Amino acid sequence: MELYRQLELCGFSAMTGATFSVTKESEKMPASHNIAMMLRHNQVIDEVGKTSLNPIPNIYWRGKTDRDKWSQWLNENKNVHSISRDFTLTKRSKKQFLMHFSGLLEILENVHRPIHVILIGVGIKWAIELRVIERLIEIGCTCSLLASDIVFYSKYGRRLIVGDNVMWEFNPKISKEGLFESNLKIAQKSILESIRPLFNPNKSTNSLLCVS
Repeated sequence: MELYRQLELCGFSAMTGATFSVTKESEKMPASHNIAMMLRHNQVIDEVGKTSLNPIPNIYWRGKTDRDKWSQWLNENKNVHSISRDFTLTKRSKKQFLMHFSGLLEILENVHRPIHVILIGVGIKWAIELRVIERLIEIGCTCSLLASDIVFYSKYGRRLIVGDNVMWEFNPKISKEGLFESNLKIAQKSILESIRPLFNPNKSTNSLLCVS
C-alpha cells in the first residue's frame, strides 16, 4: 500500500493494473495461466479501490460468464468512470480484433452509465476503417485512443493517407518532426469528422477524443 500512498502524494488521481492478454487456451497455454493473470490484475484494482486513487480496470475475459461479471461489477462500483483495454496481442487479424472488440461492446452495453474507454494497441488504421470510436460513442461511451503507430511510422518517413482505405505512404521530403505533426493532425481531423454527426452540431467534440 506504500506505493499507492506515494502516488497520491505525487498528485496522481487514477491508476490501472498491469496490462496482459488472455490468450487462446491450449495444451501449451493452460487456463490456469489466464486465470492467474486476471487474478493478479484484479487484486491490484481492488487495492487501488481502497485508496483515494480512481481505479481503471484493464478489461479481459475468458468467456461470457466473465463478461457478465464485468458488467455487474461496473454497475456496482459507480466510482469507476474509466476502463482500459489493450488490443496489442489480440489484433493479428481483423476477425480476431472484431471478436474481442465485440466482447468489450457487450460489456459496456450492459453498464447503466457512461464509461470512458482507453483503447491501447488498436492503431489509427483500424480505428478509422472499422469505426471503432464511433461504435463506442453510439452506446454512450467516450474514448481515448493511445496510438503509437503515429510515432512509429513518422520515424520511418511515412505519411498518413486517409481515403477509401487508410495507408502509410513513404514521403522522404518531410522531416520526421514534420511528419509526426502532420500525421497527428490528419488522424485527429479524420476521426473527429467521422464522429461529429453523432453529436449536437453546436457541441464541441474535442473533449471526447485523445489521440496520442
